[in-house]
Amino acid sequence: MRIKLSIWAGNGLVLSFLMMGIVATMFSPGDVLAALIAWVLLGVGSHCPVHYIVGRLCGVRFTHYVLAPSALERMDVPLVSRIAKTSVLPGLRIDRKSLHGVGRRCIYFTLASGAIASMAVPWTVTLVQAIGGDPLWIVTAILQAFRVLFTLRYSPRGGDLYRARVYADRYA
Repeated sequence: MRIKLSIWAGNGLVLSFLMMGIVATMFSPGDVLAALIAWVLLGVGSHCPVHYIVGRLCGVRFTHYVLAPSALERMDVPLVSRIAKTSVLPGLRIDRKSLHGVGRRCIYFTLASGAIASMAVPWTVTLVQAIGGDPLWIVTAILQAFRVLFTLRYSPRGGDLYRARVYADRYA
């Protein structure tokens, strides 16, 4: 299932995820469910806006958002691929014509920025929990460390880090 959204609607959607993640983070000390919700929303909600901001600063244009299964669906990762087939995530589509002439680094950073944001921003849940004296910060730290390791392992094989390398070679 794929649903196409305008840039404004897509940005509104992912920024609402980010804002809900920030609110859930404030309630995360002492509340496992709020911490998990915040962790997911911050990861999903930070990914596309960072692509958009970095891309626009570099002169990359975007055509639309799409709500669709994750690229992990096609990667044949046990359990994760099965979950990815049933979930729908926002994705930002690049106007590939705009990649000509923006430079290799801009292409690479535009595409890699989402993965970097998804690895970095959810650490705020762990930080807020640790500062709040919640012993469950260890759980979110382990989850986030797993997310970082997973992203570093699989994104170069078929995710943003893969596309960053391929597009930088193809369009620069």
